[in-house]
Formats: sequence, structure tokens, C-alpha cells
Amino acid sequence: MLVIENKYVISTLNINMKKAYKYRGGIGIFDQKGQSTFERDINTLVNNQIYFPSKMDLNDPTEGFYNNSFINTILKTLSKVTSTANKITQAYGKLLEKIADTGVYSLSNTVDNELLWAYYAKGHTGFAIEYEIDTLKQSINHNKYFQ
Repeated sequence: MLVIENKYVISTLNINMKKAYKYRGGIGIFDQKGQSTFERDINTLVNNQIYFPSKMDLNDPTEGFYNNSFINTILKTLSKVTSTANKITQAYGKLLEKIADTGVYSLSNTVDNELLWAYYAKGHTGFAIEYEIDTLKQSINHNKYFQ
């Protein structure tokens, strides 16, 4: 998985991976805004780009889900015992804002995963994009996380 936020890419790719795959739905798939994902996919390939949807734009509503009630409980407790709790609460708010602005690009290390073909490639009728990891890294080599 690649995660991008303000030009910085965080890689959790397996260091030994040589190729990675992105399963796509093909023709007739539209995002939440009614835009053709096929057209977006073709345009990003033609223009040598990658689309990093935000957490809110992911197709799985539970992806990126977190329960912050425990953290809120800790922040309330801290506010009773320390004067820095307000600063901590503000920092936590900024962290949540950054998470909301972070894009996600998930890749698979295999092209023959039946579940991924079924779920992400429109029931086995879509396509998979193959990336060479070294080329992908070089194309974003300005990034300090890949150097």
C-alpha cells in the first residue's frame, strides 16, 4: 500500500516485491460522484499518474474506520489532571485533519487473487494494472520515504 499526503509517500510495500497489481472494475463502474472510474483509470495511465482517493472516497465504508472514544476518554481524564490537555487535544484534532487529507493507494502482490478479482475487478470482468516496484519508486524518487 502507498499512502500519499502533501507530496510525501509512505510505503508499506514488501521490500522484496518486484511487481504489484491494482485491480480495477473496467467499463460501467462509477464513483460516489457519478464519475466513470474506467475513464479516470485510463486517464491516469495515459498521463503517468496515480489516483489516491481520500479515506472518505474509498469503496469500503469500513476501510480506515477507527473508534476514537477511547482517546476522547483519555483526553477528558487528562484535562482534569494537567494544564497541557488542551494542547494535546488540539494536536489530536490536527492529526485527524491530516488523516482526512491522506490519500490511499492499495496494491496487491499477486495478480491471481480470486477474492480481489471478484471484489475490485467487477466480478472478474475488469482488469489489473501491473507496476514494477522499482520503476514506481523511481517515478516518485523525490520522496524522502523512498530514498
